[in-house]
Amino acid sequence: MAELSIPSKEHGYTMKTPEAVSCPPVKPLLNEAELITTIDTGYKQLYSVTCLSDEEIWTCGDDKVINLYNLQGKLLKSIQTKSGHEPRDIAVTRSGDLVYTDHGARTVNIVKNEQIQEVIRLQGVGTLLCL
Repeated sequence: MAELSIPSKEHGYTMKTPEAVSCPPVKPLLNEAELITTIDTGYKQLYSVTCLSDEEIWTCGDDKVINLYNLQGKLLKSIQTKSGHEPRDIAVTRSGDLVYTDHGARTVNIVKNEQIQEVIRLQGVGTLLCL
C-alpha cells in the first residue's frame, strides 16, 4: 500500500498516512450554482446543514432536534439533543457518525448507533465556538 507523507516544518515531524484513508476523489465544481431541491425543515432559523451522503442531509435549527432528510424532503430520522438545548453546529465523521455542539451544555457530542456520547466538555467563562 502506498503512503502519503505530510511534512510539517513548524513542528519538525513527518506524518505518514495510508492512501486508503486519504480523502475520497473530489467531484469537479460546477461553473454555475444549481438548485437541486428545496426542503421545508420547519425551523424559524436554520443553524447548520451537513451532508451524510449525496442523497441525505442532517439539519439543525432553533429547537432541540437534529433531523435527517433525503433530497426529496422526506424526514428519515430525528435525534433530540441529550441536554434538551439547541444544537448550534453539526458535522459528520468519515464513518458517518453525527457530531454536534451543544451551546447550552457547552459540550461536543457524537451520535453512534443512536446513542449520544459526550466527547468534550468546556469549562470556564466564554463562548462555545461552532465546528
